[in-house]
Amino acid sequence: MRCTLQGLQGSDAERDFAHVAAATLRLDVLQYTPERGRAFQDELLARVEALPGVTSAAIAPFEPFGGTTGITFRDPSSRHPDFNYAEGGALRGRFLETAGIRVLAGRTFSDADRRQATPAAAVISQGLANRLFPGGEPLGQRLFIADGDRPRFEVAIVGVCADVKTRLFSRGERAAKAIYLPVPLNYDSAFTLWIRTSGDPAQVLPHVRAVVRDMDSRLPLLRAAPVETWRDHALGPGRWIATGLAAMGIVALVLAAGGLYALMAFVVARRRHEMAIRLALGASATQLLRLMLGEGMKLSASGMATGLALAAIAAYGGRALLLGISPFDPAAFLGVAALLGAVALVASFFPARRAARLDPVATLRRQ
Repeated sequence: MRCTLQGLQGSDAERDFAHVAAATLRLDVLQYTPERGRAFQDELLARVEALPGVTSAAIAPFEPFGGTTGITFRDPSSRHPDFNYAEGGALRGRFLETAGIRVLAGRTFSDADRRQATPAAAVISQGLANRLFPGGEPLGQRLFIADGDRPRFEVAIVGVCADVKTRLFSRGERAAKAIYLPVPLNYDSAFTLWIRTSGDPAQVLPHVRAVVRDMDSRLPLLRAAPVETWRDHALGPGRWIATGLAAMGIVALVLAAGGLYALMAFVVARRRHEMAIRLALGASATQLLRLMLGEGMKLSASGMATGLALAAIAAYGGRALLLGISPFDPAAFLGVAALLGAVALVASFFPARRAARLDPVATLRRQ
């Protein structure tokens, strides 16, 4: 689980979150009409981009690491007429630049793309390009976009961007299918303002709050923080789960060691007469020590074999939650087996040493 958390924290490592902040707003609490809401968003974007230290800004209908809106599309060159689903979003402003999503081929959106009433351009993720056009050229290809009850419209692919994780705990193949459009398809009263700065994003947030208060003093910023803080918050449940699982593992290890020690102590007590006879017949203390340690390790080996088999089944079932580690990672399984073997050896040693130190005469006399 620790490897998974490290992988999640390091996911999208090429995206520079150190200079990005995000703030959520909801205009529906003040009964903004769609026309007034769109005007508010346009003015907010222009005023925030004009702030000192702000290099770009954008408005998106989703929060950092909270998923994205869905876009249904169809490849007109495909033989299958069904529409497919992709993550991504219809955006306002320079979102790709602000969110740090690299364009690998083609171009990003231009101001002309953003001024159109209906999107005519689209940028798709590399994973989606590989799925739709394996071995082909995605730039210039056409896609049909479905927008609820509105007529379907056609867009041209002008760029291919890097794959990013919109949800920290999402399956990798799902995160790789994304389409970005330069124009909002519908009015969203709840939205997130993304801000890229040249310095510390936390220092820009008070100025963003001042801009919002100046535009409408009744409107609160529901949440405003650097994107790294959003990521830490999204990882919080995973950290709690990892800590809980680690604590349970330690408790289970201590109980297993205590149980093995108690079992070996019971075996030694039951076989005291046998041990005394062996010593009386010339067996050495070292031979008895090896014998009892072997008994303990055989018992532990059978338990470890069963446990590793069950662990492999559980890891395969939970493979969707693993990132940065294979469900059958040899280092993880061998490391756990070595640790359990060492604990079993220590737990078996003390009862075995007690058996090797028996006084055969006194033991047989008591029997």
